[in-house]
Amino acid sequence: MKTAAYTICKNEIKKLDQWLYYTKDFDYRVVLDTGSTDGTFQALQKVPNIILNQLILDEFKFDIARNTNLMMIPQDVDWCLSPDMDEYFSINVLDQITKTEAQFPHVTNISCARLDIYSDEVFVGQPKHIGTNKIHRRHLYEWRMPVYEHLSYIGPGSEAEIYNPEVFLIHDQDINKPRNKQYLGLFQQEHANNPQNTWNNWYLTNEYFKRKDMEGFVTVGTDFCKYHDNKSDSKYREVLQALTRFSQAEEVPEHLRSKILEDLNINPA
Repeated sequence: MKTAAYTICKNEIKKLDQWLYYTKDFDYRVVLDTGSTDGTFQALQKVPNIILNQLILDEFKFDIARNTNLMMIPQDVDWCLSPDMDEYFSINVLDQITKTEAQFPHVTNISCARLDIYSDEVFVGQPKHIGTNKIHRRHLYEWRMPVYEHLSYIGPGSEAEIYNPEVFLIHDQDINKPRNKQYLGLFQQEHANNPQNTWNNWYLTNEYFKRKDMEGFVTVGTDFCKYHDNKSDSKYREVLQALTRFSQAEEVPEHLRSKILEDLNINPA
């Protein structure tokens, strides 16, 4: 079994040694630098046997960078692991991949719990939680979505995700590092191109809510509810409840109230 750790990075000099330590036993380490100015790229150039490239995109999108990084991985790799520079897997991860594959030969993706050790809420998730599905077969996945990108199965037949409770992904985020300022624009662009993309709409709705942008919240929130195919989902109920409250508030402009009532078939009575 051959394995590769792969990641994109920009200005991660503080986390570089940690990432290199926890990936030292992988067959390959594959890094795409997206424009570091703090010495990260120069430091990576000195690492023996690393597969390294630099790509500076005129219009940065995470899925493009991730897929470029994925294509850099040698074809003979069986399993890919994609910890970011501020993440690392528990030291048992390679042994557990072997055990999981032996028990479930059809497995395509191994999920695990994530520990956010920078946060008061340390234990944050099991399968299907964003950030936990980062162990996958080499040729069966691609990354999708320009922001909060996620793995999407593109192989034959059905995806087979197996949860391994023995493996942990540790997230050691630098909370002082500036958040990417392009997020809002990328969300907006995706919504304009694909208003039925409920994954994107969820995050954009939250962005507008935090910014107290009522027009944006109603416009995107109604699209999220209209096109969401799981009406029992907690996210759907949360947005629908907020929009219903908005429709009853006196300070909401009439055109927004009408949009909520008409688009979601809410009875004002």
